[in-house]
Amino acid sequence: MLNRIDVRLNLARLLRIAAIGLVALVLMAPGGARIAAQSAYKTANSHTSIIPRKYGFFSADFAEAGLGLTFVGEWGTWCFAPGVEVGGRVYYAFGQTGARYEAVYLTFGYRAKQLRLAELDPATTVLRFDERYQQDVLGSVGFNHVFGAGTAIGIRGDAWRELGSPGFNQPSEVCVPGTFPGSGVVYTACSNRYVRNTFESLPDLWGGQVRMDVTLAVAEIGFSNTRPTVALVAGGSADFLESANAMVSLGVGVAIMPASYPGQSIVTVLAGLNDAFDANGVAPSFNDRFVVSLALGIPFPTVLRR
Repeated sequence: MLNRIDVRLNLARLLRIAAIGLVALVLMAPGGARIAAQSAYKTANSHTSIIPRKYGFFSADFAEAGLGLTFVGEWGTWCFAPGVEVGGRVYYAFGQTGARYEAVYLTFGYRAKQLRLAELDPATTVLRFDERYQQDVLGSVGFNHVFGAGTAIGIRGDAWRELGSPGFNQPSEVCVPGTFPGSGVVYTACSNRYVRNTFESLPDLWGGQVRMDVTLAVAEIGFSNTRPTVALVAGGSADFLESANAMVSLGVGVAIMPASYPGQSIVTVLAGLNDAFDANGVAPSFNDRFVVSLALGIPFPTVLRR
């Protein structure tokens, strides 16, 4: 239950609440950061399948310059956590013995993202720049088994329908000449766009992902009864899309996990390969596939504490 906030707030608490409001405004703004339904970090090309059992949190992913808010409410053992851009999750936790428990969950949602296109008509060699929105409707089912503080395994399967999809293609830099109006000065304008050799509409495709995540506690920090745990983090996924080869992604790292917030991490440092084997020939360079990430996750009670 949320702590009661009365009018006798000190300056530190006012600053905390101001920070919360600022993050909320960023998220509600057009083109704002995504709301993550999973835990604070991403690895192996998507959010981890090990989810927080209770309490909401703020998150920041420095690899994508993204901010997030995740709300988790627990009534008994039933939970509901809005997220995945727009959507939600329900899950049921059972078999709890101390820090051990199991959970099954269902996720559903909707997401949209802008696609910047460079389309070439092969018959006329006309190049056209365009912007369209890809819309996805998605759902997933997952399972967590938590062995104890900092040690858990998660499995999840996702399925979605991409409306107006570029497939597994990646944007590339496209440059065209331009002239400043009234000056005659010629310049080169460049932007990252999906390159297509057609003016036809983008296809609607079915996609999906299966993934597994593991955290393994290796040490405890401090001497209190609620000391946090240092854990190794690993994840692997396979992505599927119509008319394309399956894409495998891998990630490993280290996380600090608080004992009081099951399934949540405070700091996570990760390295990995997205599309590790360049399954569809769109990321031939190792640098295109290698990713390093630093993610922070701050539980609401920590920020709102008196």
